[in-house]
Amino acid sequence: MKRLFIRLWFRLNTFFNFNLNKKVRPYHLLLNQLQKHRAVDMRNTLNEQIESYMSKSNNKERFVLVEIGSYLGESLDLWGDILEKKLDNNFLIISIDPFTAYVSESDKNWRPDKSKAPIKSGAAFKMSKVIEKIYMYFIHNISLKKWRDKHIHLRMKSREAINFIKSYNIKIDFCYIDGSHYYEDFKFDLENYSQFLSSENEYKGIICGDDYETSCDELLEKFEKKDLDKILNANKTTDCLIYDTFIFHPGITLAMSETKVKIKKFTSGFFVGSK
Repeated sequence: MKRLFIRLWFRLNTFFNFNLNKKVRPYHLLLNQLQKHRAVDMRNTLNEQIESYMSKSNNKERFVLVEIGSYLGESLDLWGDILEKKLDNNFLIISIDPFTAYVSESDKNWRPDKSKAPIKSGAAFKMSKVIEKIYMYFIHNISLKKWRDKHIHLRMKSREAINFIKSYNIKIDFCYIDGSHYYEDFKFDLENYSQFLSSENEYKGIICGDDYETSCDELLEKFEKKDLDKILNANKTTDCLIYDTFIFHPGITLAMSETKVKIKKFTSGFFVGSK
């Protein structure tokens, strides 16, 4: 009964704030994706990159931030407020998210089977059922920001959006990946968008992202190598797995074990890469 009351409160609160043209916080739609300890790593990394840009870059025309995967705009809110404070109007944010259900057959057939280990989380399946509503709230919240005229949203897949980046010869100062967690999609984003990072003598753009909770080396403490290989390769199109007391995204873990991009992993699941 208590849980039902809480969910009802969240729905009513969202409804009234939306109609009063205030920021909405729809926790019943899996809001709260931006955990506090991860937000600290994200905030510090962007601040450090801005400092590097201001002190080392010869191109002061504008700082370009690209975000792949926006969902309800929590991370975009964080980026925009920092950029506005640090750079005034000298920045451009490009967010990329098709806001369409991308659930694979593996996630579509999700069932909470605790008899198997690791088990699927079911998060992607739940998100896909309310994706149009999520897009509506995303646009609503961004429209309330002072920096909204410094923002472009591309409602398309990252594989399509990269043509936009190419055609305008955009050099990216900060690229954040939090889109599809499936192996082929994540690998494409990491390896292809890193090719468009700014690169000068002393100044380099960075690529970073979310949901790299557990590396292959860390998983080898839990599984035999042959079992781990089987799990990762069998779940390339599974969003997230839960094992014992931890979760991991198999597609990201596998792609990270293969990439040539230099990766720094944080305990929060945040990561930073460079060419």
